[in-house]
Amino acid sequence: MLVGGIFSPECVGVQNLAPKLGVAYMSSSGCASETFSTQSCNKYSFRLSPAGKQVTEATTAVEVQMFGKQWGIIYPDYALGQSTMQNTDAALKKVGGTLAVKIAVPLGETNVTPYVTKIPTDGSIKALVVSMTGTDLPRTIQVMQQFGIPGKMQLITALGKEQYGGVYPAAVNGSIIAATHTSDPQPGNQFDQAYDQAFLAMAKGKDAQFLGPLGGPDHVTPGTTNGYTAYSTMTALKLAMRAANFTGKADTAKLITALENLNVKQGADFPAGDVIMNKADHQGRQTAYLMKINGQQENVLQTIPAAQEPLIGNCQVK
Repeated sequence: MLVGGIFSPECVGVQNLAPKLGVAYMSSSGCASETFSTQSCNKYSFRLSPAGKQVTEATTAVEVQMFGKQWGIIYPDYALGQSTMQNTDAALKKVGGTLAVKIAVPLGETNVTPYVTKIPTDGSIKALVVSMTGTDLPRTIQVMQQFGIPGKMQLITALGKEQYGGVYPAAVNGSIIAATHTSDPQPGNQFDQAYDQAFLAMAKGKDAQFLGPLGGPDHVTPGTTNGYTAYSTMTALKLAMRAANFTGKADTAKLITALENLNVKQGADFPAGDVIMNKADHQGRQTAYLMKINGQQENVLQTIPAAQEPLIGNCQVK
């Protein structure tokens, strides 16, 4: 069994390796490029977290009504960023919008100032998608703040407080994010409250060595994207292994069948929402949330049920 991969090229590389090894593979955190499910899908590989237009189409339609039709995007120039740019462009066109500004930042570029200064601040764009990832995201936001860009247009970004060491910087206040989980437990959701308590007990006790990058014991959060994606992936794998009576590589075919038929309602195993696996391309769907950052809180503006998310494409597993 293989699990992991963070950046999209890593996931696609492991995905292509899985059939040669004859083992099932599940991507975990990250790995958000549509390529995984639209071009290179195979019967051994699965992705649980929704990607590309599965969330973009629904959220863009709402955001255009709220903020206007003229948008821009600054994105990392590799598989994930390119996929995000293309999906945003397509989603905008479907609702009469335009992606008027497209700023590609070379992969590994540490000086983002020359690219941030290309963002127009004359009112010609009403919203800016900031699809940078990893340490590039907070660094880009910081440079944007230096040039006074936040406040001059609506920022639409990704990832939550986990990306900023557990504390949102003032520059992202009012920004819009979309994810399969909120940074903090959802009010009134007993399953999410229990999940959050269990995560904090683990983080602050058994695995304290990883607290630094996540903000230390006072700010650590189970996360909107990477943290919850990893958790839900491992939970799905656990349920499928139990259903298949999995004992090892000899049971791979049974495990694949169990993963293909994964369909679980929101509950203790998946506290943030329903989970559905599409048998045709092994691309999952999960309940997603469109949120607005309000200080250190996230206000949910729209809930996108897993069953209402579109399928990605025509890739058929073989």
